Amino acid sequence: MNHPADDPEEFIFAKFLLMFIHCELQNFELLEYQVRSAQRIMEKKASLYQSEKLVLDFFKTFSAATSKKQQQLQLQAL
Repeated sequence: MNHPADDPEEFIFAKFLLMFIHCELQNFELLEYQVRSAQRIMEKKASLYQSEKLVLDFFKTFSAATSKKQQQLQLQAL
């Protein structure tokens, strides 16, 4: 798990899981850092699946939302 080059699919899945957990715990500052970290890893990966891009884009906009209402709208849009 410490070496993302070993199996990038598992590492990215773990990053997404961590982002979901931070989202549920409302750790939005940590969520921003996790999004940037996952984005850097995915840029190194040869191909990016559309589902990965959608989830990453959702977390970007969700962590940038400043109110509960905006976050609810983001969840409904997903």
